[in-house]
Amino acid sequence: TGEWAGRRRDGTESVGIGTSGGGSGSARHRAPSLSLKGRPDGQLRAVTKKSPPLDGYTAPRGGGVLQRGDIVGRHRVELVLGEGGAATVYRVRHTVLGTLHALKVLHVIHPALRERLVAEGRIQARLRHPNILAVHDVLTVSGAPALLMDFVPGGTLAARIGRGVLPREQALARFVQVVQGVAHAHADGVLHRDLHPGNVLLDDSSGAEVARVADFGIARVLGEAGARRTRTGVGMGTPAYMAPEQASSAPDVDARADIFSLGVMLYQLTTGQLPFDDTDAVAALLAAREGRWTRPEAIVAELPARVVQAIEGCLIPDPSDRLADCGALLAILEGREDARPPAAEETASSLLPLTTAVAPERRPAP
Repeated sequence: TGEWAGRRRDGTESVGIGTSGGGSGSARHRAPSLSLKGRPDGQLRAVTKKSPPLDGYTAPRGGGVLQRGDIVGRHRVELVLGEGGAATVYRVRHTVLGTLHALKVLHVIHPALRERLVAEGRIQARLRHPNILAVHDVLTVSGAPALLMDFVPGGTLAARIGRGVLPREQALARFVQVVQGVAHAHADGVLHRDLHPGNVLLDDSSGAEVARVADFGIARVLGEAGARRTRTGVGMGTPAYMAPEQASSAPDVDARADIFSLGVMLYQLTTGQLPFDDTDAVAALLAAREGRWTRPEAIVAELPARVVQAIEGCLIPDPSDRLADCGALLAILEGREDARPPAAEETASSLLPLTTAVAPERRPAP
């Protein structure tokens, strides 16, 4: 299996093993790939190379594998919602009930990708929560596995951000919903490992917009036998949102890696910018490891202290000093008295390398 890197349609970049089974966009199989490896001195190095052919690889067909009007089970294909390097997502309608659904069909046929897509379906099927996209069935389309999911008409959070910064209260409300969905997954022993706005859908079907976490394609189920589908020592995820420890070895992370990614999302939602360079994967990962980012209040001066505190608690490079879980993050955002951020001295030492546009306060000599 080759290592790969690619840019999604929403502009985010993914790195990992093999070819993504996600429908939100991924690397094309034969594109040059970027391998991020750890060295004994703890530094990252990049190796650009051509990926070797996958055994059993089948090239994607133009327009996907289904056409409008095709019948899959009791569902009629209506249109293509999106196409990535390994999967296509269609809008389908139940032929009897008339209900709309999304159908994610793998069009790169390979045993490892088949296993990953089916695992994604199993994980999302068991995570029943208002803020997680539901998967209802695993189907077979021309020999390829497919996931039958809820249809969410509002698009992605990434697309919404692309149209401009959300009003602060709306951004915080959507973010809290994302955290609640991730908290439910963590409580069930599931780590997402690829949280970013492109993997959050906005469901406005009921009139009130609701954020729903999607694409558990590289999720890890803690304690599940045979769940480790990623090699130790290899990073996997989206670099601009990835925790430093995940870049070194994706299989060895815990819930705090998702907390880091949530911190990046909160920073982006409230400032309109990313804390790390999303145009250079290695630069982004090194900046995250070294804790180099502009303080959010230097970008938006009136940002509430609780938001700044939450961002700082999430983006601490050392996971042992970072906010421990979603409960701690929500407690800070909601201003609850039980909020327990990292110890002040730990936070200060971890954030020393941060850059800021605000001059340090000058105190008079005693």
